[in-house]
Amino acid sequence: VVAKFVDLFVAKKYKRVVLVGSGSSYNIAMSSKYAIEKFLKIPVEVVTPTAFTKYDYHFKEEAFIVCMSQSGRSTNTIDAIHRAKECGYDVAAISMIPNSPLKNHCEHYFDYGSYMGEEDSFVCRYFASSVLFYNLFAIEAANKMGVSSKEEYKQRLKELNLVVNSMPEVIKKTNDFYEKNKKDLHSMKRGMAMGIGPVYGLTNEACVKISETTG
Repeated sequence: VVAKFVDLFVAKKYKRVVLVGSGSSYNIAMSSKYAIEKFLKIPVEVVTPTAFTKYDYHFKEEAFIVCMSQSGRSTNTIDAIHRAKECGYDVAAISMIPNSPLKNHCEHYFDYGSYMGEEDSFVCRYFASSVLFYNLFAIEAANKMGVSSKEEYKQRLKELNLVVNSMPEVIKKTNDFYEKNKKDLHSMKRGMAMGIGPVYGLTNEACVKISETTG
């Protein structure tokens, strides 16, 4: 799946990437932005679909625009796709769900390739795999375009594999943290998550998921 996404991107020399999404998709974009910029050496803009449709659609002629929706049902994202097409921009759409409604609105449609069919699991379980998708995309595209050396390419894949292989230990430590702090977590009246840079998107997602979980 990543390979086809890479092929579309490298077919033309783009000067920047625009990631359009709201909710978890916005947070995924913010978590991926700095890695894409680092690997591809071009600026990455993150904008919500409504802002893109109404205000921020100007001056995107040399941009690769990606409209994102985890469920593939976001009407705001669909509106953004139509705005981008009206302007004659190159636009791709991506969702967690294969053959989602988003597919009917964009010629270049992709899914992240990690959906396993559970109802609404895209809402919370696939945040990490979606961020992984964009990191792998940037690494592979940089290699194909000659932006990175063969040594850098191998090292980045090695680092990515290290992250993936460490996930069971991360999950264990997360569960340990929860058990240790369960009383405080259950009794808190207000929570605050803080982060900057690549962690900003994750921070937003943490706030959303804690709120959804606790009601």
